[in-house]
Amino acid sequence: MRSGTGLSGLSSCRPSPGRPCISVETSMADAAGAVVAGNNLDVIQRSIAREVKQGDSEGAVARLEGLPAPDRASVIEEMDDKTRRVILGSLAPDVLMSLLQHVHDRKDVLTSGAVDIARLTVALDSAPPHVAADVLRGMSLSEASQIMAGMRNSNVVSDLLTYRADEAGGLMTPEVLGLRETLNASHALQVVKSSGYRPRLMHNLFVVDSQGKLVGRLELSDLIIAAPNARLVDIMDTEVVSVLTGTDKEECARLMERYQLGSVPVVNAAGRLQGVIAVEDMVKVVEEEATEDMYRMVGIDGQDRPIGPLWASIKNRFPWLMVQLASVIAAGFVVSIFQPAISKLAILAVFIPIIVGQAGIAGVQTVTVVVRSLALQEVTGRDTRRMILREGALAMTQGLLTAAILGIVCWLWRHDVYLATVLAGSMMLNLLVAGASGVLVPMGLKAVKIDPATASAVLITTVTDIFGLVVYLGLATLFLGFFRGVA
Repeated sequence: MRSGTGLSGLSSCRPSPGRPCISVETSMADAAGAVVAGNNLDVIQRSIAREVKQGDSEGAVARLEGLPAPDRASVIEEMDDKTRRVILGSLAPDVLMSLLQHVHDRKDVLTSGAVDIARLTVALDSAPPHVAADVLRGMSLSEASQIMAGMRNSNVVSDLLTYRADEAGGLMTPEVLGLRETLNASHALQVVKSSGYRPRLMHNLFVVDSQGKLVGRLELSDLIIAAPNARLVDIMDTEVVSVLTGTDKEECARLMERYQLGSVPVVNAAGRLQGVIAVEDMVKVVEEEATEDMYRMVGIDGQDRPIGPLWASIKNRFPWLMVQLASVIAAGFVVSIFQPAISKLAILAVFIPIIVGQAGIAGVQTVTVVVRSLALQEVTGRDTRRMILREGALAMTQGLLTAAILGIVCWLWRHDVYLATVLAGSMMLNLLVAGASGVLVPMGLKAVKIDPATASAVLITTVTDIFGLVVYLGLATLFLGFFRGVA
């Protein structure tokens, strides 16, 4: 933030002939075209790919530039690497800047190497500082230094780079207007009009004292309808929800959802206003977090894409496939131990998928609920015992019902009460273990500072597979002499 006039505590971007303020608002024409384009993006993408293949890169770029900015980003993200390199290598800096504001994964778009440093420098210099900082975080130190050397707002971007991407300081827009509490409504409106701020940042206004400390907030509408001589200190809301620059992004999202905030101010340790996080910026963060958690639960990196580089997907997925392979080999070893029992009564093998499959599903159900609750901070480590008891009761109930059904089916099929009893007992015990491990695995990972979402589902299925086989085949061996059809 930069000091503004004496009327304002803090100011920011001011329009000038050399550098107009950035607007990310979609024009009425773009908004009208967005509906039409949005329904035909697949057709447009294929047309662009065809034009690139035919050597008409200018026509392809013109077609892309004719789309609203969000649709441009969608088309770029779905392109194959070859087409993307051609298009990115031909985009003007202003179009590239707009693109970087709307794509979900800026690093993924720029890793092709098609965008030269000079054009990227121009694009980032005109982009919002938090967008520029996000792009630079994904680049090498030498490239980032080279780009920042050519940027006019490098000081602002450099300040943002001191924060991690997953904390409030790394998410905030430093272009925030702090109105002095001593101003009256008429004077404050003049400051707002002359500030050059983007309209989307004007819905909520923040009030600061003489030292720049946040003391209140008010709606723009409140300022408009207030009496001209009304002082801000008298009309502002002093109950301000704010976050520190080091606050985790998930906590920021929870606060905005809980208090229904359109934006949340960011302050430093001294309480001075540093920036603002808009709700539209948090929507993207929440989407990314949900995707990451979903991917991690099955051992996939959050950057994996269905049409992305093949080798990148192999590196992301193969390690956990090896973990699963080890689990299957261990399960096979368990089965081999009980091979004598299976050879005497082959029907035992028929029920193996039922025992391990049901428990695996039950475990994944539990771990999904627990991981979500941990992510939303609905539960803490103190709730572990309570969750285990609850999931134990749930598993016992489901186990009894499932075991009864399976036992009845087995008895009707084989007319063997001992086999039905072994199946029912094994099912109930394995479901109990599935429920307990569904709580203990994510809670244990969290206790050792590992993301609970990290391949929890893979670990749960490993536990239930091996335990289920040991219990089922162990009981079967114990009661082998009582089964029908065994000599």
